Amino acid sequence: MSAPTLHPLHHSMRNHVIRRTPRDMSSVHLDHETGETLTKVVLAIFADCINSGKPLQDALLAIYLSGMNHAIEARKDNQ
Repeated sequence: MSAPTLHPLHHSMRNHVIRRTPRDMSSVHLDHETGETLTKVVLAIFADCINSGKPLQDALLAIYLSGMNHAIEARKDNQ
């Protein structure tokens, strides 16, 4: 039996959500494997922060900064 996984939206709501891009932001379409990998990274960072007693705001900031760092490194690799 596989372990339960966390998903950004409950499966019953996926077809009802209108996907709008926030103002001044772009979107990126990721393949399933990349999305799963990013989800694992985010959940690991979140769990580490919460388990160490950090407030939610600090956990979200750590996730954001990690994403920015990964984006910078990916851009360096593509140049």
